[in-house]
Amino acid sequence: MQFLLRGTLLLAFFAVTIHGYAYTGTFSDPRYPGKCVIKNRVLSPGEVYKSRDICETWECYDAKGSGWVNGCGVAVPGIPNCELEPYDTRNKLHPECCPGPPSCKKG
Repeated sequence: MQFLLRGTLLLAFFAVTIHGYAYTGTFSDPRYPGKCVIKNRVLSPGEVYKSRDICETWECYDAKGSGWVNGCGVAVPGIPNCELEPYDTRNKLHPECCPGPPSCKKG
């Protein structure tokens, strides 16, 4: 019986998938030389922006438009009777606005 319980808990642990993402790229726009334009926001080199619309952090590296985007990704519980916390972009900034671990009800 303990083997079955431990196996179920182990399976539940691996069934929770939280994928974060980060990517770098060139976010140059000829209308804004020497800056990055990430999702319609103009950033100067060295500037970091934390979006209130989506749970992401954006950074402009240099005057060539090189930048970085980092976000939470998708969280999938995959466990019966479990729910994920919602993103909280109204009150928190990235990474605190990312959903936490699932909360599960017994039964």
